[in-house]
Amino acid sequence: MSDIAKAVVSLPFEPVLGGIGFRIFYVIISIGVIAYAAVAVVQNSLGKWTEPVTELTTSYASQLTYPDLYVCLPGKYTYNYRSAAGRKMYLGSSYFEDANKPKVKSSCEGLSPPIKIDPSASVLAGDATKYSAETCPYKQAAISSGTTISVDAKFGCSGSDGCSDDQISPSDSSPMSTRIKKLTEALRTFTIDGTDYPPLCMGFESKGLTQNRSEYGQFKVLMSIYIDPVDVENPHFEAYLTEPGVDPVDATGTINASQILFSGFGAVCLAELELEQVKDETKGDTVFKNFYKGGTWTKAMMKSDGTTDFKSAHVGLYFASFVVHKIVIRNVTVAEIYSDLGGIWAASLAILAYLFAKSGHIDKSTRKEAYIFKFLPRSVRNAYINEGTAKGEASILPSNKL
Repeated sequence: MSDIAKAVVSLPFEPVLGGIGFRIFYVIISIGVIAYAAVAVVQNSLGKWTEPVTELTTSYASQLTYPDLYVCLPGKYTYNYRSAAGRKMYLGSSYFEDANKPKVKSSCEGLSPPIKIDPSASVLAGDATKYSAETCPYKQAAISSGTTISVDAKFGCSGSDGCSDDQISPSDSSPMSTRIKKLTEALRTFTIDGTDYPPLCMGFESKGLTQNRSEYGQFKVLMSIYIDPVDVENPHFEAYLTEPGVDPVDATGTINASQILFSGFGAVCLAELELEQVKDETKGDTVFKNFYKGGTWTKAMMKSDGTTDFKSAHVGLYFASFVVHKIVIRNVTVAEIYSDLGGIWAASLAILAYLFAKSGHIDKSTRKEAYIFKFLPRSVRNAYINEGTAKGEASILPSNKL
């Protein structure tokens, strides 16, 4: 930056042809140029140079790993499923173990986890690929005991039949249950008659399996939720997605997971995901963090009599795009500040260049090319140059330098 500083300091002292009047005029203009540049530098130092810089790059992935999944019933609705309300909720896969439907239980060792399936043909991914593990990208459901207070819900069941065999008991001992408990505590509770009703949350830990681009979106990850009787409030569900193994709540109690809203009962709702990776160096990040965004696709669940099945909800996800957005948030670099300074100085000199130009003659005392006022008749310009040459103040530049 020393070269820019030297140019600024020396500007008012550059040689000028044409006498004391033009010298004074040049000094006034050059001081104005420096003042203009100084104001621009101050504005940038208080604004642009203090603001983070955001860089965006994209890549095209061949496969993407399924995120950890948390599905929560908001606290407002858990009140409807308190033990005294006479309602029940069953959370589990939608496919039973019979001859006419895919064998989910034997493939996934239970009914609770979301399954990877081609819903248009009711074909499990494992059956289609001949690799049975593909059917089960998630582990069995985990539930924190704090999420089931006074709530009549059954986990790992597709209905009352066989629920005693598949019911998953709440626990706070597993890492996933601990994460669910933190998420529940970070979410808003519903209070009525002095009683707090926290959200009802369950978590599914990703096994690290991927959705391949070559699948062309054929398979979706789906799970089902049932209620009995129909709830006229038709509650919705909130899903939270994190990179596998990452807590949905940070050390300050802030939710750092991506949120998806699933519509309520009577519909199939699929989250169409895109992956966004963010590294915020201004907050000390050294690696990229995964965030999931996208819209939802919804279709009504119809019964054979043409009415909507408001006792069932099918929710799930799949990657709708393999274009990965990588975002880096960082501070301005010294090189960028230096570049901006050069631009500011060049723009400032443009003001001077509008009025004064290099004359093509060298001042002998400073050995610098002298300036001359641009809007002079040719005869006057030549007279000033000749006068300076006669006094020994200037000499003509060699022709190859003009």
